[in-house]
Amino acid sequence: MLPGTIGKIKKREIELLGLSYSEGSDILCGAQNVSHMQNQHPVDFRKYGHHLQDIIESPDYVSLHPQDQSIQYIKEFYERGTNDRVLVAVRTTRRGTLFARTLFVMSKDKWANYNDKGYIKVY
Repeated sequence: MLPGTIGKIKKREIELLGLSYSEGSDILCGAQNVSHMQNQHPVDFRKYGHHLQDIIESPDYVSLHPQDQSIQYIKEFYERGTNDRVLVAVRTTRRGTLFARTLFVMSKDKWANYNDKGYIKVY
């Protein structure tokens, strides 16, 4: 995966999450971001890292993290008997640049917690 633009903010997530970003704002992923994902969730990244752009482009759900306000793109995968919900978190730098920061498979408890609190929005 090469560093660079991996997606854009779309009107749908702006509306669903009440974002103040401009439609078409770039979502970037740099070498440090990829390294962070590989180090923090190595198994999940090996399994789903190649889907990073697809998850941002066509998520099944979106959410706004309740504490750090990162945009969370969530996609369901039903490969080889799995039912994984893969989350990609996009955070903003102090200068307003959007970066994909992490990728991991959500636990059932995390999904239930987010869903029960109304954070999850069907895309």
